[in-house]
Amino acid sequence: MMQRLIYILTFVATLTLSSCETDSDIELNEVNNYVLTALVYPDSVVNVYAYKSVSYDSKVDYVPIANAYVAMSINDVVVDTLSLLSNNYRITFAQHNIASGDKVRISVVDNSQKQLCSATTTMLAPLPISDVSYSVQTSDTDTLQNITISFSEPAETIDYYQIKARLHEQLSDGTEIIRPLECDFYDYLFYIAKSTLNITNTSMPDGIFTDELTNGRNTRISFNIAQRNLVPTQNNSELTLEILLYRHTYDYYNFLLTSYMVREYLILPVFGVSSVYSNVENGVGIVSGMAVSTYKLNL
Repeated sequence: MMQRLIYILTFVATLTLSSCETDSDIELNEVNNYVLTALVYPDSVVNVYAYKSVSYDSKVDYVPIANAYVAMSINDVVVDTLSLLSNNYRITFAQHNIASGDKVRISVVDNSQKQLCSATTTMLAPLPISDVSYSVQTSDTDTLQNITISFSEPAETIDYYQIKARLHEQLSDGTEIIRPLECDFYDYLFYIAKSTLNITNTSMPDGIFTDELTNGRNTRISFNIAQRNLVPTQNNSELTLEILLYRHTYDYYNFLLTSYMVREYLILPVFGVSSVYSNVENGVGIVSGMAVSTYKLNL
C-alpha cells in the first residue's frame, strides 16, 4: 500500500512541468484525474506519459485515456500528434529541433477536439561546467572521493539546479555499464568580489539547489562519493566518472522538492489529500524542459 501511495504521488517521474504557482491538491482516492508527465530535452525524442489516475488501493496501476491523442506544439505551432493506444500510457514523439527559449506545449485532446489537459514549459540553455577537481579523503568509516565542480551563474534570473553523478565502466568486450552514484553534499561556495563565502549545506535533497544566494556569482559545489562505489566489476575495465549539472525550470524544481518530501519523510495524506507540485492544467503531473551539461573524468 505504501509503495503504491508513493508511486501515485510521484507520477512516474522515476520512469523518465500556462503554469500554476501553488501545489496541486491530489485526491488520492479519486479515480479519473488526468495525469500528464513529459521531460523535454533539446534535439531528442520526447516520451509522454498520459493516463487517468486510480485509487491508491487499486489493483491496476493506471487507466488509459480512450479516444484521445497527444499534441506537441513549439512556439504555438503544432508540430506533431500521436494517438493514445488503449493498452498503453506512453507515447514517443520523434526528434524535433527544439532550441533554448522555445515554448513547448503538450496537450491531451479527445477525438471531438476537446482539450482534456495540457502543460507548457520553456526550454532553458545549459550552463557549462568550467572545472572539476577531486581528491581522496579518508574517514574512520570510509574512503571518499571529494568532488568539486565550478560554473558561472548568470545574474539575469533566479535559476534552479540539480547535480547528479554516474559511473561508466567500459568492459573488455566493448560493453558499457552505467551506474548512478549517490552523492553526499556538504559544501556550497561562491565568490563575492574577491572574497569567498563558504556555506555549509546539508539540505540539498537529491542534489537540488537554487541560486537565490549565489545569483550572478562564480559558484563551486563540493560533494563526496564513497570510494567503494567507484570500483570496477571486472579487472582491467576502464572507469569514467560523469558529472551532470541540470538547469531546471521553476516548475520541475518544485516538483522534485515536494516529491522528495513525500518520498523521504513519508508524508501521509490528510483526509485523502496530499500536495505535490504540478503545472498541468485540468490534471496533475509535470511537463518540463530539461537542460544539462556534463563533465567526464577518467579514474
